[in-house]
Amino acid sequence: MSGIYAAHVLIDGKEYPAAIYADQKRNVLEAYLLDFSGDMYGQTITIRLYDKVRENEMFLDDTTLKAAIAEDVRAVQKYFKDKK
Repeated sequence: MSGIYAAHVLIDGKEYPAAIYADQKRNVLEAYLLDFSGDMYGQTITIRLYDKVRENEMFLDDTTLKAAIAEDVRAVQKYFKDKK
């Protein structure tokens, strides 16, 4: 289950596309919502995983990590664009 996924995050009945980072070994799940601005602190959310974008990787520096995250976001955007 570890890796980067295209997903939807459901908040107050509305779905937002998201890039999800999952790492089972570290027990971590992070969501980067593509079209959301606001405060969701304290809210219950639902995450629906659709497609794995790539496996987890280790990066030597922040610059390389940031470039990979930007590519992950582009891949998720393309995934949802192609689904329309």
